[in-house]
Amino acid sequence: MKILVGFSLLICVVICYPSTVLLNTTFNNVNVPDTKVKSEPDKYPLPYILNEKLPGVFVKEDLTKPVDKVKVADSDVKIYIFTQKNNNSGLEIEVANASVAKTPFDPKKPTCFVIHGWNNDRTSTLNHLVKDAILESKDVNVFIVDWSKYADKNYLSAHNAVPGVAKIVAKFVQLLEKSKHLTTDRTFLVGHSLGAHVSGLVGAALNSQLDYIIGLDPAWPLFSSSDTESRLDYTDAKYVQVIHTCAGRLGFPISIGHSDYYPNGGAVQEGCGVQDVTGQFML
Repeated sequence: MKILVGFSLLICVVICYPSTVLLNTTFNNVNVPDTKVKSEPDKYPLPYILNEKLPGVFVKEDLTKPVDKVKVADSDVKIYIFTQKNNNSGLEIEVANASVAKTPFDPKKPTCFVIHGWNNDRTSTLNHLVKDAILESKDVNVFIVDWSKYADKNYLSAHNAVPGVAKIVAKFVQLLEKSKHLTTDRTFLVGHSLGAHVSGLVGAALNSQLDYIIGLDPAWPLFSSSDTESRLDYTDAKYVQVIHTCAGRLGFPISIGHSDYYPNGGAVQEGCGVQDVTGQFML
């Protein structure tokens, strides 16, 4: 519980005050890198990951096997809106036409999209930690994106769905721009794991005009430091922040934002995760 409370506080500070902690500052006695120097392998060094199917039961997944291309349908990506007045029960939005007429969406307020990662869905704890941290301090529109039909699969398939999910979310934002006068310079995204890379691709599709993106442990397996087109990168929004808590394991090992935070060194968090036979931590 201490970890969740601490992480919630960190989320609140970073989301609500996105530019208050600058580069070259110290966070938990760890210097925040101020360069994009590659200090780790370009790609995830292991040919597999362990997928926890049941508590304590892991399935070894081969990352080298070929996987069919994933076509993401609009109807399979669900988007729910939350505001300070309906914080507990989100209303589902029809993605295909961005129908928000009978919802509390207010284009005069800032707008946030929260995008979950692998093996998560809209009900995941992290989504609601982020949503609550935002709505407790700001009167904004919060959209939680649920792409669990693809995220709740093997990692290879979930990874391959990232571009398709990003395309749908970007199209949704563009529809809100045209029909409801949403402005991208007052819109920000918060993405976790694979959701961080979805956020990056959304930002790129919107010509990097989003106010800011916050990446929470952007996934490392099957992404590379050199291929910035397929992952979150500091060019994807006006300002990009990244929080690393499992860097070099399942999380991206290097600085990829305008500012990157490394709580407790950024690699291992005491009391969190289990260690597999390779010495890697599954968080």
